[in-house]
Amino acid sequence: MHDRPVDSSTAELDSRSVPSLSTGQLQTLFASGRRQQIVRAIRTCAQPISLDTLVDTVVAQNPEEVPDEAAVRKRLRVTLYHVDLPKLDEADILCFDEQERVVTDVADEIDGVRL
Repeated sequence: MHDRPVDSSTAELDSRSVPSLSTGQLQTLFASGRRQQIVRAIRTCAQPISLDTLVDTVVAQNPEEVPDEAAVRKRLRVTLYHVDLPKLDEADILCFDEQERVVTDVADEIDGVRL
């Protein structure tokens, strides 16, 4: 997670700062069903979770929606790496290490909203 000073816009969760997100911000962030799947997938795996393992886990959640084709998995991996994981990291929902391509430290809740 990003190191930020705790102020009135942050809440303390598991000894780390978690931003206070508005309902609208949460709705926008999780309007993508894939981001909801990402958080669920990460919770089912031991952390840290590699990007490749995350792709496999997301695909396994809805096998009828995502065919088990190499091209589909590659597009999903690229989208997770460049779009979804950075957005979730920026919102301090999780910590994504782009160089190592691993995800750690998923928030359990923000402002009482269970993720």
